[in-house]
Amino acid sequence: MKIAVILLVTFSFLLFLLSVFYYLWFNSTIEHFSYSAYVTLSDEVNGFDLNSTALTFGSIVPLGSSSRNILVKNPYPYPVLVSGEVYGSIKSLFLDIPVTIVPSFNETRIPVSVYAALNRNLSFGNYSGNVVFTLRPLR
Repeated sequence: MKIAVILLVTFSFLLFLLSVFYYLWFNSTIEHFSYSAYVTLSDEVNGFDLNSTALTFGSIVPLGSSSRNILVKNPYPYPVLVSGEVYGSIKSLFLDIPVTIVPSFNETRIPVSVYAALNRNLSFGNYSGNVVFTLRPLR
C-alpha cells in the first residue's frame, strides 16, 4: 500500500512539473518592442509624417484613416507569433492590430492603422500613446 501511494504521489508531481514546463514553453515571450504613436484629428487637410522611430500617423479628418507598417525580423529558427497592444488616448482611434506569424529567418511588414469613425465621439486634437508588440514562439 505504501509503495502505491509513493508511486501515485511521484507520478502526480512529475505530471505537475510537465504541465508547468509545457505552459512556460508555449506561453513564453521572446521579445517586446514598443513604439510611440501620435495622430492629430483635425478638420483640415490630411497630412503625414515619415518618422521611422515612432508611429506618427500625421493628421486625419473625421472618417479619415492613416496606416503605417512595422517591419518585424525573425532571427529565430522557428516561426514567431506577433501581437500588439495599444495604450494611451490613441487607443480609441486604432483598428485591431493583426496577429501575424513570421516564418523563421524572415521579415514581415505588419500594418497598423488609425481610423476616425464618427460613432466614437472623438474631438479634434492630438492623440498619443504607445504600441507594444510581443513576439512569442509558435511551436
